[in-house]
This record gives sequence, C-alpha cells and structure tokens, in this order.
Amino acid sequence: MRIDDGTLGPAGTPPGRPPVLSGRRTRGQALAALLLCGGLVAAGCTSSDKPDASPGATTPVPGGTSTLTGEAGAIRAKMMRLSTYNSCDALLTDFRKAALARSKQTFLESGDMAAAAPAMPGAAPPGSGFTGGGTTGGERSLQQDAAGKSGAGAAEAPAAAAPNGGTQPSGAPGYSGTNTHEQGVDEPDLVKTDGKRLLTVADGTLRVFDAAGRTQTGKLALPGGRASEMLLSGDRALLILPGGNVAYDGGPGMPVPMPGDATTRSSKDAMGPDRARMVLVDISGAPRILGELAVDGGYVDARQIGTTARVVVRSFPRVPVPENFKGDYQKAYETAVGKTTVDNWLPAYTLTSGGQSSSGRLVDCNAVSRPDTEPGAPGHSGASTLSVLSFDLTRDLGTGSPVTVAADADTVYASASNLYVASNYYTVPGTSRQSMVMTPPRTAIYQFDISGSGQPKHVASGDVEGTLLNQYSLSEYDKHLRVATTAQIFAPPPSAQGTTGSVSTSTGGSGKDKSTGTGVKPGRGPAGAAERIAPVPTSTESAVTVLERKGGDLVQVGRAGGLGRGERIYAVRFVGPVGYVVTFRQTDPLYTLDLAVPTAPKVLGELKINGYSAYLHPLEGGKLIGVGQDATDTGRRTGTQVSLFDVANLADPKRIANYTVAMGNSEAEMDPHAFLYWPATGILVIPLQTVGAPGSGSASNGSSTGGSTGGSGPAQIAPDRAYAPSSQALVLKLQGGSFTEVGKIQHPGGYSQMRRSVVIGDDLWTVSTKGVMVNGLGDLAQRAWVPFS
Repeated sequence: MRIDDGTLGPAGTPPGRPPVLSGRRTRGQALAALLLCGGLVAAGCTSSDKPDASPGATTPVPGGTSTLTGEAGAIRAKMMRLSTYNSCDALLTDFRKAALARSKQTFLESGDMAAAAPAMPGAAPPGSGFTGGGTTGGERSLQQDAAGKSGAGAAEAPAAAAPNGGTQPSGAPGYSGTNTHEQGVDEPDLVKTDGKRLLTVADGTLRVFDAAGRTQTGKLALPGGRASEMLLSGDRALLILPGGNVAYDGGPGMPVPMPGDATTRSSKDAMGPDRARMVLVDISGAPRILGELAVDGGYVDARQIGTTARVVVRSFPRVPVPENFKGDYQKAYETAVGKTTVDNWLPAYTLTSGGQSSSGRLVDCNAVSRPDTEPGAPGHSGASTLSVLSFDLTRDLGTGSPVTVAADADTVYASASNLYVASNYYTVPGTSRQSMVMTPPRTAIYQFDISGSGQPKHVASGDVEGTLLNQYSLSEYDKHLRVATTAQIFAPPPSAQGTTGSVSTSTGGSGKDKSTGTGVKPGRGPAGAAERIAPVPTSTESAVTVLERKGGDLVQVGRAGGLGRGERIYAVRFVGPVGYVVTFRQTDPLYTLDLAVPTAPKVLGELKINGYSAYLHPLEGGKLIGVGQDATDTGRRTGTQVSLFDVANLADPKRIANYTVAMGNSEAEMDPHAFLYWPATGILVIPLQTVGAPGSGSASNGSSTGGSTGGSGPAQIAPDRAYAPSSQALVLKLQGGSFTEVGKIQHPGGYSQMRRSVVIGDDLWTVSTKGVMVNGLGDLAQRAWVPFS
C-alpha cells in the first residue's frame, strides 16, 4: 500500500474518498453514485405503436431546450431528449453502431484513458486507505495509512428539522434510524433497526439481534455471495448483493466483453459475480428467504418510500472478445459485434420465488429508451444499460417492473415524490481528431415521478454547467431543484494545432465519486496509434443553480456562482431555503446561501478556516456540524476534525467549537450513514481510524481561530494497542456550544473496523466487522459483547 502523506494532489484532489475500482462504483456519495464517459441515465419512457421507419428508428420523448449555441448546443438538445426503441431490430442496430463508434475512438486514442484523467471532486488519492465497493453498497474495508466574508445585511437561518439519524418515530421507543439525506426517504445501509431488533450485514451475513435481550436471535448466510446493504419494512428485509465485477479494457468506460459464444450465456454467467442480487427475507422468526432476483450487472443505489423500494442496476453487454485472431483487431472486433443478438446487449434475470424459478430477458426491447444523440456520441456509448426496479416489500418478489435506458448514470437522488438521475457529459463538437477540443463538462439531469408505487415516469430533463460531488449536491424544495456543481475550465492541449490529439474521459466511483486527469502519455494500443494528448484544466469554480420544471424542461431560473475559485466542492447541504457549500484547496471556505427567492439566490456569508468539512449535518437553532479533516496553512491534512458552526446569521457564519484527532480519519467523511447524532442527549458518534495508540483528541471551543486545549475524557473501553492500526467509535457530547469527549469504544479480538453506531433506548450499539457491542448511552459502561461467529 502506498503511503498517503496527507497532501493534496496536483489539482487539489480531495483526500479520503473511496477509490475507483474495476467494475465497481462508489455512491457517494453520494450514492449512492456511477458514471460512464459521456453517459447518462433515464427511464420511464413509453414505446410507440408506430411501425419502424428504419432499422434504427426510435420514438422521441419531448424535453429539454438548449442554452448552448452551435454544435455544442445541438448535442445538448439531443441529450435532453429520450427515445424508445420501436423494435428489437432497431435496438440491435443502434447498439452495434454505438459499440463500433466507441471502439474506433478507443483504438484511435489507444491508451489507458483512466490513467491520465484530471482529478475531479470525489477522487481518491493514492494511499487514501479505502478499498472495496465504496458507497454503492459494496462492503468497504478501511485500511490504515501510515500517516495519517460577510455579505450585506443579516439573515436568520430557518430552524432545521431534526436530522434523520436522530429522529424518534411516533409511538415507538426512542431509537436512531439510518442517517439519510431526505426525511421520509430511506436509504439502504449495512445496519437497520426498528427499535425492537437490530439487523446487520457488516460481515456479509445477515444477523438479527433482540434489542431488549441484547442477544443474537437469528443468522442467515447467503449462498454464493455476501450482502452489503439492506432495506427494512416490517418483518421483511431486502438484502442487496452488489455484483458487477467487470474489468475495463483501458478505453473510456468500455467494459471488457466476456469471452464465449455470442448467442449464449453459460451457467456460470447466470449466477456469476457479475450479477446483482436482491434477496427478500422474512425476519418474523428465524430468518428465511422468501425470494431472490439476480440481474446481470452491478447494483448502483436504492431508495425506499413506505413499503416501495426502488433499486437501480447497471448492466453491461456481453460481446465475445476476439481470440487467437490474426491481422487487424479492430476488424475482428467489428465481426464479433456483427454476430451479436439482442440478448448480448440487454440484461437477463433469474427469479426464484414461491418455490418456482424463472429466467429470461429482464426488459422488452420497446421498453428500453436512450438519449437522442447519435450512436457512439455523448450519452449513448452502447457500453451499458441502466434499469430502475420497483418492489412492494409486502408482496412476493418479482422482476421489479423495470424501466431501462441504454446509458449509464452518475448520481441518484430522491425526494418524497421525485427521483432524479444525473450524469456528466461533454458537448464535443466535430468528429475528426483535430476538431475535438474539450468543452467544460456539464451535468444532465432527468426527473422521474415516483409519487405512486408503480413504475417511475419521466417528466422532465435539464442540465447545468459543471459536475456534482454526490447526491447531497441535489436538493428539491418548494418545486425547485437546487444543484451544486464544480466547473472546470479546459485549455486546448499544447499540440492542438497540427497534431492529432485526443479527448479522454475516465469515470468511476458512486453518487458520490468521480475522477478525471490530465497529461500526455504514450499510447499502448495497436501499432501506429497516435500519442494521446489530453486537454489541461486551468481553473475551477463552483456554483449553485436553481432549476424549475416548466413542461418537460428543467429550466434554470437562478444561479449563484463564483464560489471557491481555484477550489472544488467538498461538502454540500441544503436545509429548506438555505444552502451550505464547502470548497477546499488549502483553506476551507464555508459559504452560506440564501435560496428563499429561487430566481435570485445569494451568497451571504463566507468563513475561511484551515482544513475542510466533508459532511455537514444541520441542527436546530441555526447550528451546523461538520466532519472532515484538519489541515495546515498549506493544505496538508493532519487528522480528523469535528466542527460546530453557528449559522443563525447567514451573513456572519462562525465556527464556535471543534475537536481534532491527530492522524485520524473517519468513514463518516465519505459515507454519512456512519454518522450518528442523538439530539436528546447531544451524543455524537463517528467511527475513527488512527495509526498508533488510540489516544485522546484535542478540543477547541469558543473561537474559530483560537488555540487548542488538550482534553482526554474517560478512559477507553478497550486496552490500547500501541503503534498499531486502531479503529474505534469516537463518542463526543455536544453541550453548551462545545464538544467534550465521552470516550472511545473499541471492540476486542484484534483489529476490527468500526462501521456503525445506533441508539436504542438508553443503549448505544456499535457494529464492527468483528461483532456488536452494547454500552450505556450515558456512561459507556459495557453491557454486552456479541462476536460474529
């Protein structure tokens, strides 16, 4: 493992984000996130009954108006339109054209597109210490690093609702639920509770604990895989096994097709690791499987409103790789593509429910839609399909009534009535290599009505300049969508005049996480391929854009720009008509925005402090908690930092308290599900990873720039292990505008990664990869320890 010295990358790469993995994406974010070079996602279009006019005929779905001019504007306009295929012949022809167009570009660029990608918000630097599926639901393994302006006029911040992680459901004993983005919209996680039971899949196995008895009452190991997340509804849990282990060929988001016959799938393919699995389990007694759905591809993200779950799955085509060929590989690949059938391009499923099993094509051809760009152009690469599945968790498991689009997605966000899917794209004018000059990336956004329990319905499309950080970059309020983005300004490559260059886009990571790069690198493709030259990002700037639905368009009605010039967004939080944005490169400007008038959003305040917040949590009374990293004046990270901000006066935000742990980092910086705040007692808990003996932190209260005073708090629950990687639950108490350390909870039995914490009654439950511990909420006295067996 490479050592992370705590400094930023050449383009100010945010530290501490999960890395991009082959075939697995991170949420991140958001979510919960996914992305494809120039890809996007949408669903819910309806097929036309009209006969085909040509093999590639599609039916347009109105939506989107262009704010760009010329060829870029034309591309943008097409990106905002969705079309459905009128027949399987049309779909097959279209997919083949898209694959061949993209493969020609890949061979021409001939190199590892991801290796030279410029750093964008959410990218993980080498040695950040995170491996695994990231926040899309893949189990994460946190390794240890060796080192770990005021505006005119005052504005009162509205009273923030109690955070979801600290709510008390009506009529139920006090317990904390999953810390979610929007109240009433549940998100999958590795721990769930209803106040009577605690469920966890922290080690891949479903375990059920009785809250009153503090004992494990049930266990269910899933054959052929490990669960990563779940949703809970009554006596039923929907377990998610992410799948999606697909390698890449070095091209821009093109997966390596699986070898084999072009018209068949092997039995291994049917249940292999490249399948996302949803398993419905009855937990009324001993856990038992009610049904299982396996779908080609990888799990992206999910949301639950009431008893209805929406699960997003991304699937890849299965085109045979030319093997033992002689001569031109490109020609061999074209021949292989020409032999494909519809079943090579659309995902298949296997469903076992009610004692019966069925399998087949997940979605019919006329239920598949795509952006209206030309095959192989931005938004329609032919490299993947994305399906939104809907399940009523009170009924038998089915195929999810899928709606599918021939594209990919970056970020998924849901309010109580709408689902938004977003993706990066470039408006690249021209088709020749010499004419392909990079334009700043944009984000396409598609809105779907999910107010009912049926299939999502596409209702509007729009776009904004720049790229998202994660799902927290999006927020719906009072019929408007607020979008926080960072825009990069690109300069043409040095050899743009008279030399064949190339435009590269590399994607990876979830909802929450993306990376791009810059540089000149020799190609490693076929003989005679040109050297690859990427454009150079010269600056960055962030903004909050307000969109309003007008007919089938998401139209920009307001914008507040100029945030963090030369920096990137590290955290975003919208609370009612107020927005908070953190940007960072060397210092951390916290911006406060008044969004009460959608047509005139305003930046009211700015607070500059060292370090940054990666997650922002609103409190009542005009307060805001930030979890991130402390840093030196030059931007070098020094350890975990928990901050308390007073934002009651938006024109004059202040940091009134902070707590730091040297050489520490926390999963809560990347995944808000790991953050717990219990307002009834002011208890705040985050998982904490350190190198060396897990010593005490340092508290500073009453000033944003004052010195620190050492504070230790009570002794730790578990013995120190000097100078070894250590993982604990850091427990702080917020009282009187200051933080006090209550203690650190460490699980026995050697190193175990602390993952989550939950309040049930007067118990504090902590979950690690080794087991579950129960401590007193007030004094942290140990009440139970149940190791995973």
